[in-house]
Amino acid sequence: MLPQEIITRIEQISPWLPRPDQANAALAAYLPEKYLHRQAHCTLKKNKAFVLVGPRQVGKTTLAWKTLQPLMPDVLYLNMEDPLHKLYLDYPFVFSEAFRDRYGAVKAVFFDEV
Repeated sequence: MLPQEIITRIEQISPWLPRPDQANAALAAYLPEKYLHRQAHCTLKKNKAFVLVGPRQVGKTTLAWKTLQPLMPDVLYLNMEDPLHKLYLDYPFVFSEAFRDRYGAVKAVFFDEV
């Protein structure tokens, strides 16, 4: 079972998990108003990782959100600059088992700022 502090933090930064009907509005908070549309030449595949690398402040996170948008609300967002996320991911098997019990519908996990 996930501790309440991690559940609270996850639901603060992934507010669509407990309220999937509000996913598009919640995602809008992560996307800039003005956005130069770019097309990523990638195909998201089940059980595969997609890694996006590049210099700071060039839009990697925005591009990732645009790519993951069709999977909403079944996306877990984890910001690895958050000390609480880092702490629980030190035990990935315990975390993933507890996470699956609570959020079984998640189809993609977005690790940001790794």
